[in-house]
Amino acid sequence: MAAIEPACFAIAALWLALRLVAERDRRGLVLRLLVVAAASWMGEESCIRLYGFYGYAKLWQLRLLDVPLAVVCIWPIVVQSALDLTRAVRTPRRALVAAALVTVDASLIEPISTRIGLWTWFHAGPFSVPVVGVLGWGCFALGVALVIERRPLWALVVAPAVTHLCLLAAWWGALRWLPPGEGELPWIALAALGSCAAAVLLWRRPPPVLVRDVWLRAPAAGFFFALLALFARDDLLLVAWALAFAPPWLVLLARRRAETSRGAS
Repeated sequence: MAAIEPACFAIAALWLALRLVAERDRRGLVLRLLVVAAASWMGEESCIRLYGFYGYAKLWQLRLLDVPLAVVCIWPIVVQSALDLTRAVRTPRRALVAAALVTVDASLIEPISTRIGLWTWFHAGPFSVPVVGVLGWGCFALGVALVIERRPLWALVVAPAVTHLCLLAAWWGALRWLPPGEGELPWIALAALGSCAAAVLLWRRPPPVLVRDVWLRAPAAGFFFALLALFARDDLLLVAWALAFAPPWLVLLARRRAETSRGAS
C-alpha cells in the first residue's frame, strides 16, 4: 500500500512525457493541465468541506489540506485523455461526450479505490460508492470541457461551479429520494450489457480516434486492475464489475489494428 502514492506520481509523469511528445503547443497544454489541477483541488476541497460525503485515507502522505497531491495530479490526466478521445466531436456536444467518458472511468476507479481503502464514502451505494459520487467526476469534466480550450483560466471558476450546481441538482432533484441501490448484481448486469452494446457499435462504426490516445490510457487502467488483483481478487462481484468495462477498449484497439493492417497491405 505504501507504493500506491509514488506509483500515482510515476504514472502521471509517464503520461505527461508521452503526451508532450506529439503535442505541438506544449506550453498551451501544460497551462491547461495546471489549470485543471488547480480547479480539481478547489472542486474537491470545497466538496469535502461543504458536503462531508467522503474522506481520504491516512496512507496519502502529501496533501493540499484534505486532498492528496497525487489525486490533484491525476485529475488533469483523466479529463485531458477524455478530451483527446473526443477531438472529432463537435462543440458543445464534445463536452457532454467527454463528461460521459470520465463518468465511465469513475465507475471503474471508484469501487476499486473504495474497496482497498484509498478513500471512504459515508453514504451507501453499489460497492460502497454512492451514485452521486461517480456523477461528480462527470460534472467536473463537463465544467472543464466547456471552457478549457478557448478560455483556459475560466475553468478555475466554471469547473467547480458546474460541479456544485450539477451535484446539488442531482442530489436534491432525484438521488436524495431514491433507494441507494446497494445490490451489485443489477449494476454488473447493466454494465455488461452496456459494454457489449458499445463494443458492437465500435466495431461497426469505429470513431476517428488515434490509437495513441487509447494506449496512453493503458498505464492508468493497468494500475487499477493491478490494485484489484493484489488487494481485492477475492471479491468476485468487483472483479466481474471491472472486467465488464474492458470489451469496448479491446474492440476499439482490435478494429484500429485491423484497419491499419488492411491499409498497409
